Amino acid sequence: MAKKKKKGGEGHSEGIETAGGLRWLITYADMITLLLGVFIILVSQSQLQGPKAAAIGEALELVFSIFKREGASKTTAPHSGGGEGFLPKRSTIEGVKAKPVVPTAIIKKKLIQSIPHNIAEGKIITKKTKSGLLVSYHDSLFFDSGSARLKPEAYLSLDKIANTLEMIPNNVIIEGHTDAAPIKSGEFNSNWELSTARATNILHYFIDHAKKTGFENEKLKKYQARFAVAGYGQFQPIDEDTYSPQNRRINVLILDK
Repeated sequence: MAKKKKKGGEGHSEGIETAGGLRWLITYADMITLLLGVFIILVSQSQLQGPKAAAIGEALELVFSIFKREGASKTTAPHSGGGEGFLPKRSTIEGVKAKPVVPTAIIKKKLIQSIPHNIAEGKIITKKTKSGLLVSYHDSLFFDSGSARLKPEAYLSLDKIANTLEMIPNNVIIEGHTDAAPIKSGEFNSNWELSTARATNILHYFIDHAKKTGFENEKLKKYQARFAVAGYGQFQPIDEDTYSPQNRRINVLILDK
């Protein structure tokens, strides 16, 4: 009697599939891997609560809210910053220590949009430094020669940068610089005093501006704590000629740390 042949042909045992029949395992393994990745993402997202979630939310709010504030439409008197043309704004200064700083690239874009004519004329220069964003104003925009009293035409430019400073948590240094020409008036003993007085008067303008826009008590204290002033006189010129008018400037350094 002839023997029956085994199913699957010679060399294959019954019940064992060929290599081609196992290809479904590759698809199955890929699907399991993808599902595992989805579950890991879901678990990590569910743990993003409390301070971490709040910090991310605040960072996004700062980045987007900086473009919502409209500029001032009216000028103000000396040392009484602000005006009636401001839109109401939400508090962004409370809890400032817990908030990340706004990237200087965003701040620079906002400032350029608010003062395009002065930048085009070379009276305002913006520059990225190792410390942050440097906004340099020629002193003639704010002061008469040898004086630390703000000119009325300076208020609009100061209001615009004040709007930006109030919407971000970054620390700020206001620097006064002069040329090497000797002081002619009896109001100041040297260019050091003149440059320091100018920087201090601009600081006072920014603080008064914040008061006008609703900063009170603890919120105002935290805002004030972000500022510092410095007067360098003629000792940090940007032109080799120490008597050059280019050396007379006010720098607002917005730190990125």
